[in-house]
Amino acid sequence: MIAFISDLHLGNIYANKKETEEHSYNALAKIEEKLLEYQPDLVLVGGDIFDKNKVSGKEIGVFIDFINKMNKNNIGVVSISGNHDGKYWLKESFDHAIPYILYKSGINPENGYEYYSFAGIYLKNSRDWKTLSMIEDKYDISIVGFSFYTKDRLPELYEYLSIIDREKSDYILLMHQSLKSLLPQDPAAIDLTIENYKYALFGHMHMKYYKDKIIVTPPPYSISLKEANTEKGFWLIDKKPVFVPIEDSRPFIKMAIDLDNPIEIKPNKNAILILDVYYRESQIDKLNLLKKTLSENFLYVKINPILKETSKIIVKKSENKEEIFKKYLKEDYDFFMELYEKFRDIKDPETIVQYLEFFYR
Repeated sequence: MIAFISDLHLGNIYANKKETEEHSYNALAKIEEKLLEYQPDLVLVGGDIFDKNKVSGKEIGVFIDFINKMNKNNIGVVSISGNHDGKYWLKESFDHAIPYILYKSGINPENGYEYYSFAGIYLKNSRDWKTLSMIEDKYDISIVGFSFYTKDRLPELYEYLSIIDREKSDYILLMHQSLKSLLPQDPAAIDLTIENYKYALFGHMHMKYYKDKIIVTPPPYSISLKEANTEKGFWLIDKKPVFVPIEDSRPFIKMAIDLDNPIEIKPNKNAILILDVYYRESQIDKLNLLKKTLSENFLYVKINPILKETSKIIVKKSENKEEIFKKYLKEDYDFFMELYEKFRDIKDPETIVQYLEFFYR
């Protein structure tokens, strides 16, 4: 049985809030717990292990601990690198992180495990791709792995795949992104010209997907707001792929409230709160108090204040432009009178309000 995880993005920080870095480590811990429960023979990692090119000692240490724990439980680990992992030339500190990880975890003298490797790494001083023939004897399976590549290497990649496809059958293809596009939003964009593979495994797309022989695994936590409320977890591949869900370590809460009819917001010091607040000018103090209170009860709070008067102004057909300006802009009236020329030829009051909405916001 094989487990497929990807896009750990260890060290990811949301909105420059240092505390959010822990979400990535907590997510890996949840994966680790599930892996020890299911006991696969091998764990494949689909790249983007780290989030930044400059990898910290803590990030490396967390991944080393994960590998060691897997090895001690007779679970091998094979990984490719992704575009966040220093790209295919392994630049900056990630260049040093890889041999350090291999040195610390590649060989476990307690049980003789040697089955941790970075697959398909494009070496600085070589034009050769590394393959994973070393694990064929151990697991009776062929795995072809490619780390992140750039578009200029696509012809070479296609050529290499065609050779592999002629020589092997029922192999597992492990890649970070698809062959057609760096950031496909639709797995249908995956363009494979090969046919003898058993499964093709991809990360990078930050989504759960399985159709025919194509498998895409999501990150174990929400990297951004748009990923909130999407499934998190990894795939187990035995007779057929089965998805193992895990709880999101970075919960996002997005909601809207009206200060005229406030509702209770349940505190969550591990969550990120995105809040639209409708308020009146007379409620500024109340709005500021809400910001202070929420910031003490959530890990991070972003409030989008929406002034109700400007969105609900009612004008009469009989009102002239100056009256509309005064009603709409209030204390900002003097400044925005500079816009008056823009409305010189507009006679309909409602049209004027529409323009004011545009310029004022």
